Amino acid sequence: MKIQDYLHLYLGCTAMITEGSTVSPYNLSSDILSSVYAGEFVDVKPILRPLSDMTDEESREICAYTRNAQAFVKFDTPIGKEAINPLPFKYLLSKHFDLFGLIEAGLALNAKQLNH
Repeated sequence: MKIQDYLHLYLGCTAMITEGSTVSPYNLSSDILSSVYAGEFVDVKPILRPLSDMTDEESREICAYTRNAQAFVKFDTPIGKEAINPLPFKYLLSKHFDLFGLIEAGLALNAKQLNH
């Protein structure tokens, strides 16, 4: 598991980036990602929220997709394929939730722990 495989999903998120012996917060932008992929920054850890940190309002937002039968979408194809609706995932990523176990793997920082 490499953080570079996931960073593009968290554009706009704050990340702690090590440059030499200095650790500084940066907003993950396409320019920062280019630097990461070019090897200019070696240690990059996005600051993410564990799913357990979800508020009631955020949970209701996600549950609305299921209640409104929007959990699956049908594509107009000859065989009528169904797929999982990407909008709930997009919502969770926009709120900087860790959907991939990056915090547990030591590749991301837990926002809740940093705020204490």
